[in-house]
Amino acid sequence: MFTVRSSDSLGTKLLWSRREMVALALIGAAVPARAWADAATVEKTGRLEARPTTRDPSLPPLAPGEAKLEFGDRFALIYVPTTFRADVPMPLIMYLHGTGGKAAYSMQGWKDVAEKHGFVLLVPENERPTWHLKKLPAGGDAVLFDKALAYVFARATIDPRHLCVAGHSDGASTAMSVGLANGDLFSHVIMFSGGSVYGSRGVGRPRLFISHGDQDDILPFHNAKTIADDLASLGYDVTFREFHGGHGLPSEVAHDALAWFLD
Repeated sequence: MFTVRSSDSLGTKLLWSRREMVALALIGAAVPARAWADAATVEKTGRLEARPTTRDPSLPPLAPGEAKLEFGDRFALIYVPTTFRADVPMPLIMYLHGTGGKAAYSMQGWKDVAEKHGFVLLVPENERPTWHLKKLPAGGDAVLFDKALAYVFARATIDPRHLCVAGHSDGASTAMSVGLANGDLFSHVIMFSGGSVYGSRGVGRPRLFISHGDQDDILPFHNAKTIADDLASLGYDVTFREFHGGHGLPSEVAHDALAWFLD
């Protein structure tokens, strides 16, 4: 059910140093929540402007089923379950695929799950070869995420207590980087077999789920465990799920993460 078609080959992995982790904690405590002015600011800072309190009754609500949302030369896929009602709060997962993957692959792997469990699924498409890793949590990808989320928030009532950014591999590293920088927006962050966190700015305290295979020969297990331990030491609520295997996403791990998110 959960099909991962992705492989990562990064030249340099940027793990947080201990000094950066302490700086993240101090900055996170000092920066107030706010809405940023425009796309240029989002691209520069990585702070997303969209908020789930901005539903516009004058706009038609989301339609159940799968659709493509286009934003200039970028796009995201969305799946809305048949149980959707515009005025009823619903969970949302924004899922980021890994290097070499496609939004369509992730959509096929997750949309039946979204239908069964009743959450909105948003799957942005990256630009080849992968996400803008060196710019994270800022850059053009942040603008795409912000626009896609704003589109959904304007047409649906999303439960702010169940608003998740998730991903696999490089998508997982991107999800964690963006999620920590926007912890006043995302309530949950899921990192499936990621290996790095980029940037040193933390805002808010989202709950974190990190999983990694003990035989991963693409992104080392040690990296993920170090990230989990460091974040836990900073006071984040971290669930770490080790599994026996390589650079994949076993269905039982995906189900554990989903149960954790929907709890």
